[in-house]
Amino acid sequence: MDRLQVPPPQKFDFSKPEEWPKWIKRFERFSIASTLERQAEENQVNALIYTMGEEAEDILTSLRLTPDEARKNIATADVLSRVPDNGQGENQPEEEINLYVNTVLSSLPATEKRLLEIQKHQENDAVLREVRKHCLEGWPNKFNIDDTVQQYYPFS
Repeated sequence: MDRLQVPPPQKFDFSKPEEWPKWIKRFERFSIASTLERQAEENQVNALIYTMGEEAEDILTSLRLTPDEARKNIATADVLSRVPDNGQGENQPEEEINLYVNTVLSSLPATEKRLLEIQKHQENDAVLREVRKHCLEGWPNKFNIDDTVQQYYPFS
């Protein structure tokens, strides 16, 4: 029997964050259907970046990661995505959360100066300011959220 040839999703559109979840789901389905998920992690990452397009490559290149740093950060992202909730949810001790966040921040491949630069840009971004406000003060009913931050509601 011939293997099913599954084309990857269209190039990732960085300018339309509202479409990111849909694109991610399409890539996940592609990964399963094409058996990419069974390949080595390095192949999976390269397929993801290639499928996303040149802008993803430019972003990755701008990080100036050594091959070891790239592998380390892929592993860190993978670990973070698999962290168990332990049933604590919102009751997880703040000290434990802060320890976890500080561990992640200390492993970022960026200088203190670069992190401050990123923070400044985030503070100047109206959408990110609104998301931050909701994170700190609580999210309103999903039907009362401004369209610009609606896409972030599932992560609240």
